[in-house]
Amino acid sequence: MRRVRTTNSLPDDCKRGFLARRAIRCFFAAVVCALVAFVAIASADDNQALDQFLSRLGLADLRLTHMEQVLARESSLEKRTAMARNLANGYAEELIAAADEQERFEKLKARTEKLLAAFPEARTAAASVALLQADYQRAESLMIRWLEEPKDKAVLAEATSILNRIQPELAARQAELAAEAERATDALDNIKNERQREAAEQQVNRQRAAASRADYFGGWSAYYQGVARQNLTTAQKDFAAAKQHLWKCSG
Repeated sequence: MRRVRTTNSLPDDCKRGFLARRAIRCFFAAVVCALVAFVAIASADDNQALDQFLSRLGLADLRLTHMEQVLARESSLEKRTAMARNLANGYAEELIAAADEQERFEKLKARTEKLLAAFPEARTAAASVALLQADYQRAESLMIRWLEEPKDKAVLAEATSILNRIQPELAARQAELAAEAERATDALDNIKNERQREAAEQQVNRQRAAASRADYFGGWSAYYQGVARQNLTTAQKDFAAAKQHLWKCSG
């Protein structure tokens, strides 16, 4: 018979550590439940304050859940559109943060695509960059397979098709985000309310980060486009574009 290990069978030090960790998990679970309950009765001002509070604490998943619940309760079409855009940006931030966590990235990607299907007008530049990142990762994987097996022309053709589509899109989104960040920066001096200014500064930082991300993936997309041409002369334009993008995002 399999012996079930309980806390009674643990040494005293391990038992205390186990119980302490369990107490901490229970405490945070209680805090999360309280915050979720608060969301259901919060006013508009409270919702904004809670959003900023969750953002400062780094509770990204709870913040997205909060934004989804607020959107679901809103009846005004104009407000719903604005909220959907904010939620799309929230998804975009977490997609970028979860780039190396495949399971979480795919779940966030599915939530983002569901939102954009319901609210096509919410497709912000930042959300587009995050979704294009997923396409880039597929193309990069295919390129690596082709470099290992150069005779596999089908893999090369698929990778090239993806790269040819996403590279100009990434360049366009980068320019759009950079322009938005510049306009928002110019407007900061006109914001006197400290809370609103803090929120605006955070938004500028997010726009700049997304623009840099678009440059990064746009640069590598251009590089792989050049490699795929298998001709140094015709690839020079691609390599020059790659250098320009990667130099900007590293500055």
